[in-house]
Amino acid sequence: MKILFMTPQCYPGPGGIPAYMRRLREVLNEYTFSRGATVHCLSLNDTDENVSAHARPVNATMFLGCGGNKARFVTRATRLAWCYRYDLAIVGLLGLAPAAYWLKLTRLITSYTVVLHGLEAWVTAPTMARIAARNAQAIISTTNYTATQFSENNGIDPGKNRVIPLCIAEPQAAIQARPHPVPQSGRQFTLLSVARLESSERRKGIDTIIEAMPRIVSAIPEARFLVAGGGDDRLRLEALIQKFGVADSVRLLGVVEDSVLQKLYRQCDVMVLPSQQEGFGIAFLEAMSYGKPCIGAAYGGLPEVIIDGNTGYLVSFGDSDAVARCVVRLASDSNLATRMGMAGLQQVLKRYCYESFCTNFTELFDELIFENRKKGMRPQFTPG
Repeated sequence: MKILFMTPQCYPGPGGIPAYMRRLREVLNEYTFSRGATVHCLSLNDTDENVSAHARPVNATMFLGCGGNKARFVTRATRLAWCYRYDLAIVGLLGLAPAAYWLKLTRLITSYTVVLHGLEAWVTAPTMARIAARNAQAIISTTNYTATQFSENNGIDPGKNRVIPLCIAEPQAAIQARPHPVPQSGRQFTLLSVARLESSERRKGIDTIIEAMPRIVSAIPEARFLVAGGGDDRLRLEALIQKFGVADSVRLLGVVEDSVLQKLYRQCDVMVLPSQQEGFGIAFLEAMSYGKPCIGAAYGGLPEVIIDGNTGYLVSFGDSDAVARCVVRLASDSNLATRMGMAGLQQVLKRYCYESFCTNFTELFDELIFENRKKGMRPQFTPG
């Protein structure tokens, strides 16, 4: 049993896509032991040295980085497939799917599956990516919303869809062992956002929170808003902070180390990101794993992550009044905030732990490979 993992990037960096790819590589590493599989990982944007950044041992899977060189990526994929004739290729991003389609057309691999993450799947895909997706054995999405949008916009058989959401990196026991502080009245109330501050990603909703801050501070003078993340949109956001007169209450922290980020999750009172660009929202899961309520936008895949009125609140994108009302409600009622935070924690433990992620993918791999063998599908040629 031989598997090729074609990933856009695993290391380094925050964000849902690299995190999903790292978790998937860990699953594949375990698959080599549980099923005796041979697994090779080929990354478009990583280098061979990046693998040392992985927090868990993944030595059972060979790793090759292409340093962002697309021609090198396709050449290496073709050479590997010629030598190993993979039973299955896992494509970590829609944009890489045409390469896997080529390998299948030339009968160097038996089949492939494609992972979708969000925005790229909500529109009509480029022609070759759409053709490649239609010929995939399965399409994996992080949310039902993404699966449905992609099928409807690109003529994909809904029967190919599988939904496997992102997960927290830590196992269940580690999450349960975390301290989950109960909000206390009469102290500083902290809002947290974790996002890239890029001009191309202005629909993350950071400006909406800044606009809401005067109303929040008027009701909760001790409120503060912290933003973890950097990018070229920082100057515009700093100007907004000055415009709304909340410089004393808002801090743009820039890119922070993971240890600092985990401390921010632990110490904040509410995670807020009313974004229109979230395919899933890994930051919400991280906050929930620390027992924090969340406020997001009722858009995309977020309604599947935040249960409105149960684990937090959903607001319309751009509605700063609604953001302010939700924050003030949570700050004014510590029992409500605690109840929502604990409901989010239970949701993470039930659906978004690494164990669930690993089980879902292991069962999928078994299903796809069994299906191929049942049909007698194998690469036609053998290396000479």
